[in-house]
Amino acid sequence: MAFVVVGIELATVYGIGWFVDVIQSTPEVISQNITAALIVLIGFFLLIRPVIFGLGALLLNQTLEPNIVSLIRWRAYRQVIRQSVGWFESDFAGRISSRVMETPNSVAGVIDPVFDGLLYALDH
Repeated sequence: MAFVVVGIELATVYGIGWFVDVIQSTPEVISQNITAALIVLIGFFLLIRPVIFGLGALLLNQTLEPNIVSLIRWRAYRQVIRQSVGWFESDFAGRISSRVMETPNSVAGVIDPVFDGLLYALDH
C-alpha cells in the first residue's frame, strides 16, 4: 500500500505540472484542455487521493498495528511464564506485568517509522 501512496504522490506532481503546462500554453490550447484538466484534477484530489490515503491509514491502524501488538504481547507473556520462581522473587510483579503490557505498543510505534524509512530509501 505504501507503493500505491508513493504512486499517488508522483501522480500529484505530474498532474500539477500538466495543469501548469496547459495554463502556460496558447489561449486556443487552454480553451480546449482547461475543462478536462480541471475535471481530472478535481476528481483526483477530491476522490482518488483521499480514498487511497484513507485505505493506507485503515490498513495500518486496523490490521497491522493491532495484530503486531497482540503478537508481541503473547510472545512476551510466554517468555514470562517460562521463568523460574526465583526470577519473579527478584522483581516486582507490577513491573513485570507493565513491561508485558506496554512494550508491544512501543514496538508497534517503532515499526511503522522504520518501514516508512526503508520504503523512502528504496524510492529514492
